[in-house]
Amino acid sequence: MIPLVMCIDDDSIVLMLNEFILNDQSFCEKLLKFERANDALDYFDQQARLNENEQNIPKIIFLDINMPVLDGWEFLDLFTEKFPQFHQLLRFVILSSSINPLDLELANNHPLVIHFMAKPIGEMGIVNLKKDEFISALFK
Repeated sequence: MIPLVMCIDDDSIVLMLNEFILNDQSFCEKLLKFERANDALDYFDQQARLNENEQNIPKIIFLDINMPVLDGWEFLDLFTEKFPQFHQLLRFVILSSSINPLDLELANNHPLVIHFMAKPIGEMGIVNLKKDEFISALFK
């Protein structure tokens, strides 16, 4: 199991469904949930102020792209700029109901994004995600 995973989505029902599936699939030990992307940035600000051995950095972040105030792409841009020290430690999975081909293209071209999937997370989505090289290494 992955020690820590984060979900960022403005829909509390989607967060609850994601948590259910992740637990059901024994994907992670602990799940951090944020309904606002700004709160997730605050979390990383706090972690960045800690000593490296005290930091609690999620290995996978499930990120919704269509959110008010700060959308997923804006969050990803700010995260990439502000927290380069965490880039090697984690990867993003973009969750979306978007059918915009530009969203898929942006996800495929971002170095920290490993997957683009429809939300909410489904059982087969997790099964397929576990085949990813970065994620499968976390289960060894």
